[in-house]
Amino acid sequence: MPSKENLQLSQQEQQRYLRQTQLLSFGESGQLKLKQSKVLIIGVGGLGCPAAQYLTAAGIGEITLVDEDQVSLSNLQRQILFSESDIGKNKAQAAKEKLQTNNSDIKIIAFPHKLNPHNAHQLIKRSDLVLDCTDNFHSRYLINDICAHYNKPWVYASVLGFEGQVALIKPEHSCFRCLYPELAETPNCNQAGVLGVVPGIVGNMQALLAIDYLARINSNGEASKSNKLQLIQGLNSRSINLFKSDDCQLCRGEKTYLDYTSDYQAYEQLIENIPEEQKISWADFEKFPAENTVLIDVRSEEEHLAFNRGGINIPLEELGGNLRIEVGKRHVFYCQSGRRSQLAHIKTLSLESDSISSDKRVYSITEPLLSPVEKLTSP
Repeated sequence: MPSKENLQLSQQEQQRYLRQTQLLSFGESGQLKLKQSKVLIIGVGGLGCPAAQYLTAAGIGEITLVDEDQVSLSNLQRQILFSESDIGKNKAQAAKEKLQTNNSDIKIIAFPHKLNPHNAHQLIKRSDLVLDCTDNFHSRYLINDICAHYNKPWVYASVLGFEGQVALIKPEHSCFRCLYPELAETPNCNQAGVLGVVPGIVGNMQALLAIDYLARINSNGEASKSNKLQLIQGLNSRSINLFKSDDCQLCRGEKTYLDYTSDYQAYEQLIENIPEEQKISWADFEKFPAENTVLIDVRSEEEHLAFNRGGINIPLEELGGNLRIEVGKRHVFYCQSGRRSQLAHIKTLSLESDSISSDKRVYSITEPLLSPVEKLTSP
């Protein structure tokens, strides 16, 4: 039940939201729906910053921000909610301070921790809508499955390079596993880069979908009966309809979040378990006999063609179906920064027998891959 103060707009709120309430399809009733809503934003980065800014300005009654990371200098290119003075601060806390000065009429909660299977229940259960502003499949599967458990809608988004995707996902219509049935390890912005304005556009689209859903702007007060995935490619965009997959065991009710717990463990945690002697440098690699060593570049084909250190090219996402382990040989992975090579390391051990791990035949180069120009200019 909404509290008495949420049943009407104060004079200050009437003035603040005048441009919205003037819209015939919105009005004061739409504004009151926003005031009575609780939104959970998971990730306060390139997507979460613009989404949080516009939802704060729009008058969402309560916003919870979830992020354990600290602001860094490389964030400022796209996370324009932050400034240089915020470097080193927790993102959720810093965002709350900034946003609260923009709108003192709403409640903002900072949760400076990582989303996990334990706290996801509490956070999602009490929310009316969840915004996925993360950068990995593990979090998205966790969000999807817990939202399905509580029948909560959520707004999915992802960005990379010049492209982005965004969709309002409602469990009664479809789920993320219908769209992506298998766990994938794709590069994120930290590895492959992103044009700063792209997450700004996609994050704002998340905010628009959230406002449209919560205020029922375009549906005569009723929830929309279809899901669409918006695809943004530079200045172009298109959409596709989303439907329940006949093969989705979650949507069919045959499985719940309890059956997918392995999907929620971030590879970062698994990487910590790689023996240190199997994390090597380029100098270590050069000591291996060439005739007994298989070098594998797990970057994209485009990256490999632009510059490589030799070896075969199997992109990380294609590794499972294309890698053939040669008995008695060392298999060494490399990429641009060292992260994808370690993910490939973990993925290979999960596909092969324990004998490979115990025999120490799999290695990952954790040093950055320097181009000839970078080598000449590096100190």
